[in-house]
Amino acid sequence: MEDFINEILGDDLEIVEIVDFNDFVFVFFKPKGYSNPYKDERLNLVSSSGPLKINTKTMEYEFTHIYEFYSEYGDNEIIFPKKEEVALDWDEVLYNIKMRERFNSEDFFFAIKKL
Repeated sequence: MEDFINEILGDDLEIVEIVDFNDFVFVFFKPKGYSNPYKDERLNLVSSSGPLKINTKTMEYEFTHIYEFYSEYGDNEIIFPKKEEVALDWDEVLYNIKMRERFNSEDFFFAIKKL
């Protein structure tokens, strides 16, 4: 199954987590080299593209949209287990903002305040 998933994701994306739920497998992924400053992999869902959803019986797959996915499965503890809060490392947060190709105005003003 992992070879099938890697073939779908290609070389630019890497697997964060695979969740088997009912007759589906949800594959959470991120761009290779991306560093999550909050050390909370749940934040890898914050994009327009949600997890890869694979039907284990038919092997049909689709990339879900994060809003639809979250509205259907957002309160599911199998997919979103409760995690302890992690203390932020502000230097790492700033570094990740600076390393982005594009960022919004809120990030820009946040970075200026912390510099």
